[in-house]
Amino acid sequence: MGGLVGNNEGPVTDVFALGTIRGNSETGALAGVNQGDRSGTDGSITNGYWNAALSNQNVGDSNDDVGTSIRTNEITGSDATDNLDIDFDNFWTLTDDYPVLEWQVQDLSIALDDSTVGEGQQTGVTVTLTLDDGSTVTASEVADYDAGGIVDVDAGVVDANQQGTTEITATVADQSDSAELEVVEPPNIELEESDLDADAVVEGSPLTATATYENDGGPGSHTAELTANGEVVDTQTVSLEADAETDVDFEWTPDGPVGTEYDVSVDGADLGSVAVVEPGTISLADISVPEEVGSGEPYEFTVDLENAADETVIDTVEYELESQTAITEPVAVDSDGSTATLGYETDVDTGLTVVHAVTVDDETLEATSQVTEPPLFDVTDVESPEDVESGDEFDLSVTVENTGGVEGTQSVTVSDNDSEIATEELTLEADSSETISLAVSEDATGEYEYTVATDDDETDVTVTVSEEADDDGADDSDGLPGFGAVVAVGALAVAVAVATLRRRN
Repeated sequence: MGGLVGNNEGPVTDVFALGTIRGNSETGALAGVNQGDRSGTDGSITNGYWNAALSNQNVGDSNDDVGTSIRTNEITGSDATDNLDIDFDNFWTLTDDYPVLEWQVQDLSIALDDSTVGEGQQTGVTVTLTLDDGSTVTASEVADYDAGGIVDVDAGVVDANQQGTTEITATVADQSDSAELEVVEPPNIELEESDLDADAVVEGSPLTATATYENDGGPGSHTAELTANGEVVDTQTVSLEADAETDVDFEWTPDGPVGTEYDVSVDGADLGSVAVVEPGTISLADISVPEEVGSGEPYEFTVDLENAADETVIDTVEYELESQTAITEPVAVDSDGSTATLGYETDVDTGLTVVHAVTVDDETLEATSQVTEPPLFDVTDVESPEDVESGDEFDLSVTVENTGGVEGTQSVTVSDNDSEIATEELTLEADSSETISLAVSEDATGEYEYTVATDDDETDVTVTVSEEADDDGADDSDGLPGFGAVVAVGALAVAVAVATLRRRN
């Protein structure tokens, strides 16, 4: 058994094998039996290669001296041309993976990560080949590119050198595709303001710095750095469209012992110093949990924290539900204390009691809640006009009742056959209801069916939209202004009667 042929009796050239070989003593990575080596016939293999890691054949195994053993990285991507002496001019073509025969490439598509980039910026390009068996493989790093002169493309990366619009064409095995790229004004991304969320951290807790960046140039990106005592401790990529602004959060956990101070900056802008303080600086004063929580529904609870320092300190709050760690969150505590609001949910069955536990350093407080039915928002009534005129806005009056066991918040929506056309968020306590109005309008005449829905319930309502009435309220009166058809006929009859009486007299 061989990776290419079992019993080779003819000349074979420009080949490689990747499969796993298993069999008896007459096995080989390329040929099980190569007659050119054993019996003097014209069987031979030239420019043949096999991958020892994939083939299960080791140097010294039966017949493995036919061809050349080669490593995976030597046979993939652009390195294949340096390590494989096979005909890449007429038969084989490179991919980002293993080479394929040219005839296998049936189609090629190109896609840019960004269709607009700033001058001096980069973007990625992906070239996908569709093979004869329907599978795909990328050739982004090895494709031939024509970029029109204002950009350079190398190994799937586009460098935008000057402003303008160009087409980038990728070609592999006589298959081509193009994508348009616009190069605009270079970005000008600048740091507007930055801030630390605390002056000190309890040993082992993370610190957050927030920075605001603004771009008054073309679209692009910037690598922002948070440094502590001159060492880069976090980096973030800031990507902005033209005239856009964004906030970026950096996170870093100081690793120095208690008493260590760090000078912190963002992109060279000084944020001040941060000190590492000992556990116990922050203590628990109280926790407050709901008396009832809905099964499977989110709930909130509060943690009151005290601070023994004269500055804002970050410490880590750990929350456990039924002895399982649910939340581990850093909290900034002001010098005069703070209240943190945290949230979670439980899937414990209705009727049971759950235990909440909050720990700060080595101090723990516990509280309990009864698990009840989750919020259930029923649509109990929908009032709407039967007929409206086209273009007029009208209201659907919707009454929703929460028949569940705890307060909840859901969206009440109005949808037609195509999409959602109106929505309002509604918060209801248990066993309470509320009526809201949702505005709708239609320009075309016809009969419309609307679905009014919450997360739990829905109902349908039908409204007929008619043509808008004439502004002057007049109908066609057969040339008699100010009269309707019936009035006109009556007036004509009176006129005929008067004329007849006159003739008789």
